[in-house]
Amino acid sequence: MKHPKPVYPSAEDVEAAFYAAFSRCDLEVMRNLWVRGDVVCVHPGAEPIQGYEAVVRSWRHIFSGAERPNVQIKIIQSIVSDDLVMHMVEEHIGSSAAPHQGAVVFATNVYRRNGQGWLMVAHNASVVRTRQAQSQTLQ
Repeated sequence: MKHPKPVYPSAEDVEAAFYAAFSRCDLEVMRNLWVRGDVVCVHPGAEPIQGYEAVVRSWRHIFSGAERPNVQIKIIQSIVSDDLVMHMVEEHIGSSAAPHQGAVVFATNVYRRNGQGWLMVAHNASVVRTRQAQSQTLQ
């Protein structure tokens, strides 16, 4: 039985659902929070993936056989307009067995409001460093 597509009243609600789906490896939630159509997703170290179906396939591949990650985020910057929101976030991704070890990833998430609410249109993530090497910088 198909469940109705959820309505997200704010970009923050979509973002919370995105990271909850990521943490649970929940493809059904992940597929329902993206705009159907012209979207883009860049996973760390990968080429851009364009289009709704290709983005969903990429998450299916990531989630297949994956251990549930421990994902914590901190919003670094937020840019807001009437129908578009961009968040630059710092993601701390570890395993459930070792939540304080793992990667630090910087991601840009973009959300668009449509007639029913907010959905994701872009996710661009880049691994920056491991937690053990946080003191290194290019600045």
